[in-house]
Amino acid sequence: MKTLEQIELQEVELTNKRANIHSKQQSAIRREVLPFFQHLTPEVLVEFNLGSIYFKMVHPDRGYSKELFSVYLNQSWSDNTPYKSLDLSYYTTSVSGEDKWELKRLQILGEVAGIIHEHGDIILGRINSACSGIRAEYEEMYEEMGELHKEKSEVLNAAHAERRAKVQAELFEGGVSFPGWAHIKLKYNYTARVTWLAITKVTKTKCVAVFKYPDHDKVYTEERVDLESLLNQVIAQQNIAQSS
Repeated sequence: MKTLEQIELQEVELTNKRANIHSKQQSAIRREVLPFFQHLTPEVLVEFNLGSIYFKMVHPDRGYSKELFSVYLNQSWSDNTPYKSLDLSYYTTSVSGEDKWELKRLQILGEVAGIIHEHGDIILGRINSACSGIRAEYEEMYEEMGELHKEKSEVLNAAHAERRAKVQAELFEGGVSFPGWAHIKLKYNYTARVTWLAITKVTKTKCVAVFKYPDHDKVYTEERVDLESLLNQVIAQQNIAQSS
């Protein structure tokens, strides 16, 4: 079985792999899409991100490039093509004749809408052709991630089982002392503030807990305490003590 460190290293490698595949996909989409809209630049900034194409233009009153509208690549879940349509998204507003930026936005919007109307199928076909192989890379990478997630769960479960057994042995063999004190929930309606805790008997999922309150030497007993809950609370308290 792999160690947790080995698995986490593989997770980093797969994250980098995903980023590289994404960058490769964005470059492929950009390469196929830009020729249709290149005549709009440099006035219009065209950005690509996560299956979206953003059209922006500098706004004179705001000092930055404000979004004009967007074209979304509508993802297909079939095995044939990565994307099934180009969706043009834009906001509407009333425009006065003095708002030159908004009027220009509408002019560019109409031009882009015309391009998508006339050449949308060609653009979509080129994008799908460029991304078809990349989609297979994504699927392979996600399959690797799924397998790695299973391995990590097995390692963590094994580590938890080992830790649980160790804590249970500590509680049986002499009990566990807490620095200062700890709140331990013994029943759904009973939480005790204890400085020391042990168990004397286990029957299936229940146990008999014995404990001491702060500033008291007397040992108190509580029966039919949920064993799993008790062990998890002791582990949590030990983790807190180790991190402080």
